Amino acid sequence: MEKEITININDVIYSIHKRKKVILLTLFVSLILGIIFAFFTKPPYKVESNIYIEFEKEVVLQDPKTRYTDAIYIFEKYVRICSKLLNSDSFIRASAIENNIAQNEIDRIKKKIKISPSPDSQVINISFEHENKNVGVAFLNSLINHLRIEIKNINPDIKFLILDKPYATENISNSSNAVKILIALVLGLFLVFLYIFIFDFLMYKIKSANEISDFLQIHIIGQLKINKEKDTDDFKLIRNNLLTLLSRKNAKVISFISIHKLEGKSYIANNISKLISDLGYRTLLIDFSRNCNENNNSLTVVRYFKDNNFTIDKEEIMKIKKFVETQKEEYDYIFFDMPSVFEENALLLNEVADASILVTAYDEITLNELNELREIINIHEINLIGLIFNKVFKIMK
Repeated sequence: MEKEITININDVIYSIHKRKKVILLTLFVSLILGIIFAFFTKPPYKVESNIYIEFEKEVVLQDPKTRYTDAIYIFEKYVRICSKLLNSDSFIRASAIENNIAQNEIDRIKKKIKISPSPDSQVINISFEHENKNVGVAFLNSLINHLRIEIKNINPDIKFLILDKPYATENISNSSNAVKILIALVLGLFLVFLYIFIFDFLMYKIKSANEISDFLQIHIIGQLKINKEKDTDDFKLIRNNLLTLLSRKNAKVISFISIHKLEGKSYIANNISKLISDLGYRTLLIDFSRNCNENNNSLTVVRYFKDNNFTIDKEEIMKIKKFVETQKEEYDYIFFDMPSVFEENALLLNEVADASILVTAYDEITLNELNELREIINIHEINLIGLIFNKVFKIMK
């Protein structure tokens, strides 16, 4: 079965609740940075000016029929020339040097300066942003003076008027402190959800039985501790808790399931079945994963697929159901050692069981995989009643 990353609102709420301290700290830091950025950084100023191109003498046009269009063409031509001169590297560099502007600032001004000739008039707007309004105004004055000198060399009859002397205004788009703080908070929220997505749904591995229990709303039957690999105390406690739970749920046919292979499921199924049989219960363990041990004392082990041909269809399921029904009178408990729950065979086999027990290994499954498991449980109506958390797995592996 292919796995996809799926996220629903309940998972997000769960992750937010679990990591609320980290989230609050991130938002607090974002707020502080937003305040610093808003009140302790200088906003750039918009420096601009408008100039008007005209001729000192009236332009004499030979053909009266084309006089109007020719005049427009001449003005447009010189407006374009002036615009290119204002935006030229030599003009910008010379004006910057006159005002002691550093080289890195010259390159930045060249990228930001905007020369906007009006399409239907002889007006040219010049604007750019600079952190220092006095330097910006002085630079623009120098730029206009360079244009005045150069345009006389091109055509002595052309002159321009400065409609608006260079002036600086605080950039409105950057002046709102509230907007800056809001942006900082939004970025903080983005980082929070990026953190949750990466560490809870992609990378984070479950390290606590309580996390799984809370997420799936199931009982913790027991945990195998790392320092008790050879001690049977944990297994006996799990056995006793399991028998109490099975009695309360009136379950006789139980499947041991896991998300991954090699999480210690067969190891636990063998030991629990053996310990239950030691109490005198007639116990049958059916091996559907091909990992169980041979018969042991009063425990009967049946390997259902002896030839490793592990393909199940509806007809095979009916045979298994009939087989299990015939064994219910002979045994007090029937346990299934199942393949990974994501395999289609496991989903079909779980239809035969009264209840299922989830075996998970320490630091092996992600929150996204738990979400997939929950969806499978709901879709296939698997009666998941308990959890066995295996910390021994880290040593066994």
